[in-house]
Amino acid sequence: MYDVDDLQDAFDLEVARQSIDLGLPLLAICRGLQVVNTALGGTLHQDMGGPDREHRHVVHPMAIRRGSLLEQATGAEKVEASCYHHQRVDRTGAGLTITARAADDTVEGLELPGVLGWFAAVQWHPEDTALEDPAQQGLFDALVGAARDRH
Repeated sequence: MYDVDDLQDAFDLEVARQSIDLGLPLLAICRGLQVVNTALGGTLHQDMGGPDREHRHVVHPMAIRRGSLLEQATGAEKVEASCYHHQRVDRTGAGLTITARAADDTVEGLELPGVLGWFAAVQWHPEDTALEDPAQQGLFDALVGAARDRH
């Protein structure tokens, strides 16, 4: 568990809202997915239910929805992903679509269809394995491409 920082939370929520409102390309990672979900009115399970349910320090498969930005970016419908979280999405925020799940049905990816800019959120850590896994690197390449196309 981490300490609660109300000032940081308020800042992160406002940055998420402004990024979406401005149509900035955004790849929200781990807590970023949780922040965006909350900023759009979603809720979280604060504790996934003990060691058998936590996704801490594990690499496990994620199923990615066909036709999603995540599938386009990774080039895959299933990826192995590095996770460190003990919280998870309960109710999705307004407009968000679930685009990736773990085998235990935990929401691992969200997208916001119709947003001005490129937007994807993942509960896992693609930076952990991007050097050796082209699917994970694809997320960063897609973000950079969207930012380049915006200007």
